[in-house]
Amino acid sequence: MNVSNTTTGSASSLLRHPASSSTSSSQSQSHLQSRIASKRAELENLRQLRDLSADLATQLTALEEKLATLRDGTQSVALVLANWDNVLRAISMAASMLRPVYLSHACSGISRMAVERCCK
Repeated sequence: MNVSNTTTGSASSLLRHPASSSTSSSQSQSHLQSRIASKRAELENLRQLRDLSADLATQLTALEEKLATLRDGTQSVALVLANWDNVLRAISMAASMLRPVYLSHACSGISRMAVERCCK
């Protein structure tokens, strides 16, 4: 009896091992397939990140060019505004020089246009 039980026991354990071996192999393949799918998704995300980064770099380059234009324009405006003080001073000096001439001619009855022609 012992011999048949041992043989039957060995046979049943042999039958279990191939089943557990195929289950283990199937689990390994399933794990590998899920890992491959995960890596493919990661790769796709990295490709999207690369593309979005390239778009961002392009937009930042365009922004840099626009900021350089603004900087140049601001410098030009600053120069013009700095010159306005000189322009206004020159106008004031010219007006103060013309005022006595105009007043002296105005008293003698000469029109403003005649004074302007006379003083040129």
